[in-house]
Amino acid sequence: YETYDCASPIHIVSNNNSELFVVEDKKTLAKYTRVIDEAAFNSGDIASVASSVSDTDITGLCYADSNLYSLTKDLKYYKWNTSELATDSEITIDDSSITDIGGFLIKNNRVYISDKSGSDNYVKIFYLSGNYWFQSSSSFKQPSDITADSGNNIYVADNQNNKIINLDLDGNDGEHIDGVSTPLGLAYSASTNRLYVTGKNSDNNPCVYVIDLSSYRVLYSFDLDGAYDLAICGTGTNSDLYITDKDGKKIIRLRSNYSW
Repeated sequence: YETYDCASPIHIVSNNNSELFVVEDKKTLAKYTRVIDEAAFNSGDIASVASSVSDTDITGLCYADSNLYSLTKDLKYYKWNTSELATDSEITIDDSSITDIGGFLIKNNRVYISDKSGSDNYVKIFYLSGNYWFQSSSSFKQPSDITADSGNNIYVADNQNNKIINLDLDGNDGEHIDGVSTPLGLAYSASTNRLYVTGKNSDNNPCVYVIDLSSYRVLYSFDLDGAYDLAICGTGTNSDLYITDKDGKKIIRLRSNYSW
């Protein structure tokens, strides 16, 4: 893999095969361009081309229906004009009980937030208007991230229970995937129907678990030497993986011409 210097990256998403969006130093949303042509394997760098600074910590980032959204600590979510890297709209989430946000997802005209506040944690579901709708049927322990596949399945990184939980769009409990230690970040690849999970290995070092979603089992894992605090994202049809290393102040790129 390759690494690129970055100012304490936290969240990372991609909308296509040429752009990345990264939250740096908690308040800055940066836009990066990237090269994915396999012929440019040795020179396919990424570079920051624009940035926007928020007044409040950005606690979540997601792509939905070709739109980029961010969620801030004060429970406001924003839709972005990615060409100009400016906000188009602002909606307030109506739930003051959420004080510690794990993951943020928009799917099927609903907003999903994995709430890490308190001892019993849930995925809370809201209408796009910000009004509360429902919460997951199961509770979690420090759910650190949330993502969805191309169908109607949602996946939650249940960090302190060392598993991945599958939910339907209404928050009902489904499959439990064991064999992952302290899962932190999640990425789904439609081209492989696999889930990629950052976590820790048996030696408590950072690694990536590869999960087959047709069988709901861990296929294998690989270590990331020298990495620290990780989040993860898949990057569309080419299946590159980009991982943020906050404490190491870098982005890690895992090339698609390796069979993940």
